[in-house]
Amino acid sequence: ILLLNRMEICVDSVESAQAAVEGGAARLELVSALSLGGLTPSVGLYRTIKLLHPHVPVFVMIRPRPGHFFYAEADVAVMVGEIGVFLEQSPAPEGFVLGALAVRGEVVLDEAVCQRLVQACAGSQVTLHRAFDLCTNKPAALETAIKLGFTRVLTSGGAITAPFGVDLIYKLSQQALNRITVLPGSGLTDENVTHFLEKIRSLAAEDAVHNGGDCGLADHRIVCPITELHASCKSPAAKVAPDSLITDGIIPHDYCVANKLMIISMVQKMKDFFQQS
Repeated sequence: ILLLNRMEICVDSVESAQAAVEGGAARLELVSALSLGGLTPSVGLYRTIKLLHPHVPVFVMIRPRPGHFFYAEADVAVMVGEIGVFLEQSPAPEGFVLGALAVRGEVVLDEAVCQRLVQACAGSQVTLHRAFDLCTNKPAALETAIKLGFTRVLTSGGAITAPFGVDLIYKLSQQALNRITVLPGSGLTDENVTHFLEKIRSLAAEDAVHNGGDCGLADHRIVCPITELHASCKSPAAKVAPDSLITDGIIPHDYCVANKLMIISMVQKMKDFFQQS
């Protein structure tokens, strides 16, 4: 039976986690500094969210600094240490999110570093984050990720957002052949999620016809190869400081949090799509 809701929401605060869970998220990706693309969260934040939402799976981002994904040995040591600290928690995270790149004539996954990090996760599920999208040859990078033991790859299809990268996302999902889960993410909202999934299914239908399938088979009877989605559903947080303090630079600018209503809408549209499949 297909689980109709496999929506992962990326959060960087207790407030966002609460909104995501109340909105129906099936899993949380926990980070800090989402505005920087997500860094390793604090253990305190993880403990608090797990205490408040013990039954919701949490995948922890392991990224020691902002910027590029070409890591020095000191960076790798930090990452291995961070994984160890999270594994010592009770309960430990259900998974981790990480990745590292190298230049070997072209941009590729750093197999040695990724292997160390995956091994440090000690059997936990591991998602390869969007460093994947920077690899020169993405089909080859997917094979490397499978070989290294990643369970998911988060990708926008190498485009600025997943809707723009939908063609490559579909091709990667076909290449994966159930060996790894292709997790589309970046720019997915309640306004475009249905169209995105319909596009994936239409590509699958075209393949079915091209490969000698029933030309009369309705698109809605074609199995969509994408079963999980990733989003942040951010919107500006409610203001708590006077505008004068913010505009004068005394207090940093407002931050963003997960929007519960947007998540509710997105989860429902995802369920509706798969119920029709």
